[in-house]
Amino acid sequence: AQVIECIRTIINVDYPEQWPVFNKTIRIANPSTEVADLIKNICKIFWSSVYVEIPKQLCDPNIFNSWMVLFLTILGRTIHMEGQPSDPDDKKLQGWWKVKKWTIIIFTTLLKRILNNSIYRLLHPRLDIIIFEIIFPLMCFNDNDGKLWKEDPHEYVRKRYDSLQDLYSPRSAAVDLLLVLLTKCEKCCFQKFIHFIGETFRRYNEAPIDAKPYSLKCGALHAIGVLSSILKQMEPYKSQLECMLLTHVIPDFMSSVAHLRA
Repeated sequence: AQVIECIRTIINVDYPEQWPVFNKTIRIANPSTEVADLIKNICKIFWSSVYVEIPKQLCDPNIFNSWMVLFLTILGRTIHMEGQPSDPDDKKLQGWWKVKKWTIIIFTTLLKRILNNSIYRLLHPRLDIIIFEIIFPLMCFNDNDGKLWKEDPHEYVRKRYDSLQDLYSPRSAAVDLLLVLLTKCEKCCFQKFIHFIGETFRRYNEAPIDAKPYSLKCGALHAIGVLSSILKQMEPYKSQLECMLLTHVIPDFMSSVAHLRA
């Protein structure tokens, strides 16, 4: 509580006009890890300031929009793999991955609280990028997953279903944000996302054995699992679930690709 009160005092004094460093740092062409750590700390401070309630200063649409544009810029930033550690656990400790994780946590917190027409209008032009280019890839089976699966399949399964891991997982944060967007922006997002998942299944089935997009199929299955409680209650998806399971899920219990069976 004392930390939150200190943050509120800082915010009241210089928030956000005296924070130009944030705007400058996210536009550095080849930023160092020190820059990533600085941005991560700013993101954590911002999240702390909105965790309990939205500060009055942030209720100004111009100020709020300017912050959201900055966070969207961070979320869409490419992380260069040069110099990144090869070990998955070490890689998760790198500053830029933590920056993206905290950015998603910020969006999830805000969207759960205050998604309204003005915020929707701000996000709407970028929703496809957020959902299909940022969130969905985080849900897919990646190289780090593949390495862990080869080294220790039991540990892979444990980590995927460990609720404590979810607290620190970018994948879990991405899933939380997806659920918020699909429920709060249902009219424009839900059907489009389900169509995207259906197309992913179709491309997988039509691809030759040596070119099947196993990673995307894993992400699509993950998405269906996440949305299962919604799909079971919503037509026409409710009546199509059995066919979808028989066509795209049950066959993978006999798949030669072990992580799909898992």
